[in-house]
Amino acid sequence: MKYLIFVTLFGLLSFAAASVSDLRMLTWAIRLDSKPDSISVAQTIAGLNSSIPSDEDLTGSYYNDYKEVAWSTRRIALANEILFNKVQIFAAQGGLTRQISDLSTLLGSDWSYVGVGRDDGVSAGEWQVIFYNTVYITEIDSDHFWLSDTPSEPSKYSGAGSIRMATRGKFKLVADESAIFTVFSTHMDDVSDAARELGASLIRYRAAYEAYNTDAPVFLLGCLNTEPDSSSDDAYEIATGHSDIVSINATFSSTFSSAIKSSFYFLDLAEETDADMRSGHHSTVTGWTEPSDFSYYERTSFALGGSNGGWIAKRYRVGENFFDTEYHMSNHRPLYVDVSIGL
Repeated sequence: MKYLIFVTLFGLLSFAAASVSDLRMLTWAIRLDSKPDSISVAQTIAGLNSSIPSDEDLTGSYYNDYKEVAWSTRRIALANEILFNKVQIFAAQGGLTRQISDLSTLLGSDWSYVGVGRDDGVSAGEWQVIFYNTVYITEIDSDHFWLSDTPSEPSKYSGAGSIRMATRGKFKLVADESAIFTVFSTHMDDVSDAARELGASLIRYRAAYEAYNTDAPVFLLGCLNTEPDSSSDDAYEIATGHSDIVSINATFSSTFSSAIKSSFYFLDLAEETDADMRSGHHSTVTGWTEPSDFSYYERTSFALGGSNGGWIAKRYRVGENFFDTEYHMSNHRPLYVDVSIGL
């Protein structure tokens, strides 16, 4: 009898060691450094007001500073949002090299990142970076590609407003190295429907390759610059499998071909999360507007999970980008998702 009890307990402990793990991810278009200056992180911290204002001092001053401020002002609040909410994966879109460096400093030594500047594949232009907390997550490998007809080199799709790209990172959990997952971070074009359609097609095709070869969860985090159910929602429709992918580069197609290249698609984690576990705002964009001005409001940032499964959506929340006595951290809001992986 004792032997049977030991076997049973050993089996339970073994099962627990391979149990499901929770992962908190954030996607946020942080807005490029459009008002550059030479103020260092240390100087910004040194200039912060250590005193707490009284309610009387703030009468009539709530939400007054709604216009865009310099990155050197925004960066402290943005980093604190990530740290306070105990994020493990942070997909940041739209930041320039200085911003990536500042965030790396502010997040601290527990954090690392993958990504490059989109203009030259090194440091020029905006980054679609994936930060990860190394206490919980280890990088396996990473790469990037451009959302154009020549995805292997820095390039812009004809008719697009900007060079656009995607960053891919494959990771595993420190606590359970068998829990592997892949994340794509992207920021699609804001001008061309055709550019967004191609971008969604390239990412979906590549994601199918990752899903097939890892047999593990795949996620897409980022701003698609399109709204579901709008007249220009083809990128969302393609990503979520409601429309077929468009023609893509032949070399890319051959290199990343898989048995599920046609059947794989993404699911919107907002829809996959139980209604009682969805919270926060609807719109992921606000612009640099007064709180009463809704003219820029729309849902264009998304967290999507691969149709191959291996994950469960637990919580979905669109957070805040403008606190009452401060300023907009970005013209986009942070989007948080909690998922369980290792199923």
